[in-house]
Amino acid sequence: KSENPMKFQLESNSALRKDLIFSVKDQGEEIPLSATAHGNANTAIISKTITSVFPGIPQNTNFGGQIGPTAPISHTITLPSHYIPNSITATAKAFPTPFSNLNEALSTLIRDPYGCFEQTSSTTFPLVMALKYFTLHNDGSPEVIKYITDGKTKLSAGYKKLLTFETSTGGYEWFGASPGHEALTAYGLLQFKEMTEVLDISGDVIARIDSWLHSRKNGQGGYELNERSVDSFGAAPQDITDAYIVWALTSAGYTNLNDEIDSLVERTDSITDSYFTILVANSCYNVGRNSEGRTLAQRVTSFQQADGSVTGAETSITSSRGFNLVMETTALSVMGWLDDSDEFSVNAKLAMDYVMGAVQDGKYGSTQSTILALKAIIKYEIMADKLGGTGEFVMKVDSEEIGRIGFTKSAEKSIDFSDLAQEAFKRIRGNYAANSDIEVAFSVENFQPEDPTKDPFKIPYAVTFNYKDKIPSAEASAISMDLKINGTSTTTSSEPKTIPFSESSVLPFDVNISYSGEENCGMVVAVIGLAGNTEVVFDDLVTLKEGDVIDYFETNDRQVILYWRSMAANANKSFQFNVKANTPGTYEAPASRVYLYYDDAEQWLAPYIVSSE
Repeated sequence: KSENPMKFQLESNSALRKDLIFSVKDQGEEIPLSATAHGNANTAIISKTITSVFPGIPQNTNFGGQIGPTAPISHTITLPSHYIPNSITATAKAFPTPFSNLNEALSTLIRDPYGCFEQTSSTTFPLVMALKYFTLHNDGSPEVIKYITDGKTKLSAGYKKLLTFETSTGGYEWFGASPGHEALTAYGLLQFKEMTEVLDISGDVIARIDSWLHSRKNGQGGYELNERSVDSFGAAPQDITDAYIVWALTSAGYTNLNDEIDSLVERTDSITDSYFTILVANSCYNVGRNSEGRTLAQRVTSFQQADGSVTGAETSITSSRGFNLVMETTALSVMGWLDDSDEFSVNAKLAMDYVMGAVQDGKYGSTQSTILALKAIIKYEIMADKLGGTGEFVMKVDSEEIGRIGFTKSAEKSIDFSDLAQEAFKRIRGNYAANSDIEVAFSVENFQPEDPTKDPFKIPYAVTFNYKDKIPSAEASAISMDLKINGTSTTTSSEPKTIPFSESSVLPFDVNISYSGEENCGMVVAVIGLAGNTEVVFDDLVTLKEGDVIDYFETNDRQVILYWRSMAANANKSFQFNVKANTPGTYEAPASRVYLYYDDAEQWLAPYIVSSE
């Protein structure tokens, strides 16, 4: 977009390189680039827009809860000690309807890697829920019609990708390799059955799943589990797996499961685990065995904490731990208690306060916990507060008003404070030093209720404070990665290391993944950043997969993403692949990381720089 474009002449049968220098003012700035070549008879134009991002390690602080006319909120943010200047961004939103929660989760989940069945489901399943919601609330407006049309187009593409994970021997598996996984297949059946309400899909797909799952019954009230499936799923216990499969099937409308439900109910006499118990309770409610469902749902209330969360679970179908496990158990509890709301309305409302207040950057933990949370939110709609009037949301930073946003009783979309938040943080950049505390407050003013006899509303909100850090955290993690590039280690405690290279050279990447947990874990994901002038040797990744060193991989312009279905206790994975360095210059790669997909454990590595000799 320069007013004085670079011009040069190129002789026939020759080549040259020119460096284009420009400055970037802010993160997210879109920079249009174009090159026009004039020949004797023809003209060619190449155009591209690039988006700037700050280097460093992404970090965020999340706040959430509920806000209303009688419930103002404030949070204190502490600026980090070594963040990258001008990298601070912030979002702040309130969610007046279940659709606004769904839409926000979708926009966030789509940014995540989606190389396996469940990760693909993390976008298709919320789309199914959103389309069902709009089908029920279709006011005929052009905006709603467009959302439904666009949503079905996206869902159709996602559905086709899901089908690629069906195995040759029946059932579905994370990456489509035989044998199928029983619990994941049941989860897929639930999703496909709900999908039929908004999209035309092949009946053969559902029939094949139904037939395969039926063939996996063990005749003793449970299901056969393929040995590889057990290993690859973090060894979820048999009881948990049986309960999850039956819950998914009954939620999908299957009722011919009395033998399996009888067996599960009998097992609740000796198993007190809250996750197992609420799965069995929900299955009972799903098939009309309400008395048994109530007895079991009542037991789960003893695990509900003062903040509404439901603890008392050892693990889940995804071998979750920590926050994800609590969210999965709490969301399932909400769904069960809402099936018997006359008895458990207080428990359900308290649990939903926890669920809606725990949103982080649009998500509720891992894909499984987010899907369950969204299902609970949709089911809770009938009891959820509506705005029920007009008023203004007000944002303040250190008691100084930043701005106001008006609302009406009919607001459907999320109420977005993000522009105000960005304005606030532009001021912060110049006026606050590292380690400073900043108070961010939101309130509702000038509220005019439609019905003054009703209690004022409280709706969920979420605030995310993002920035880039120069140095990765040195905090120990159960999962860790060591990355050596051409013999130079990139560690967690240093600033970016510079890797020298010569044009068209090959850089070996030596990777070691270590898991220090005492029990097997579920899926592990490693995301390795690539400098802008490099490309991975694709055949090396194929060789790693064919040799069972990795289970799956995907690539994009700046990253190599590697997957393992699970890792054994105290496991190590060491391997190498090569990366070609092409154009001379100095390039900083995105930061690399490794994380447990169903847990809170994560480790970032410092970015690295490649520079031509």
